Amino acid sequence: MDFLERHRGLVRGCARCFPDEGNAPVVDVVKGVRVLLIGQAPGLTEVATRLPFTGPVGRRLDGCFSEAGLSRPQIYLSALARCLSGKPRGGGDEVPSRAMLANCRPHLLREFGLLRPEVVIPAGGWL
Repeated sequence: MDFLERHRGLVRGCARCFPDEGNAPVVDVVKGVRVLLIGQAPGLTEVATRLPFTGPVGRRLDGCFSEAGLSRPQIYLSALARCLSGKPRGGGDEVPSRAMLANCRPHLLREFGLLRPEVVIPAGGWL
C-alpha cells in the first residue's frame, strides 16, 4: 500500500504534458484490489476533483457497477492519459495525443506492476 501511495504522489506531481499550465493529473485513491479499469482520459470534473470518473461518465459507470453487483472500492480506476487533453468544438473530450499517451504510459505500467490485476477492464466510448 505504501508503494501505491508513493505512486499516487508521483502521478499528482507529474508535469510532463503541461509543465507551465498547472494541469492537475488525476489518480485514484489507494485500494488493495486486483481489478483495474482503464479509461481514456479525465474530463473537466475529474481534473477539478483530481479523482477518476467523478463526472457524468462516472455516474453512468457507477450504474454499470451496481448492475454487476460491484462498487468503486472494489475496482482501481485508471486511464491512459492523466490530464485533460482539451475540449474540442462540438462537445465531448478531445482524444489524447500520442505524446500525451507516451508521457502517461509509465504511470499505467507502474500501476500494473503494483496492483498485479487479475482482471483488466478497458472502458471507452460506450460509457
